[in-house]
Amino acid sequence: IRSELSLKLQNERLRISRDLHDNLGAELTIVGGALSRRAHISASLEERSALETIALNIRQAMALLREVSGRSGMSSFPSKVCRTK
Repeated sequence: IRSELSLKLQNERLRISRDLHDNLGAELTIVGGALSRRAHISASLEERSALETIALNIRQAMALLREVSGRSGMSSFPSKVCRTK
């Protein structure tokens, strides 16, 4: 029973990590692209700078998401998302 529960937990963690990668990654891509486009058409240098900083932060978050959920890191990603005690 214990190994069955462990397998179910591992499968659920994997499902969550894939969902996060697929859904969060897509949303970050959309928002980052919109911010970058807005920064390029902004008339204000101050606004452009702020938008570019936010877009950079989103790209960094996307890189981290890819790093921890990539093929080599997928096995460790669930434990980073769903810490158990």
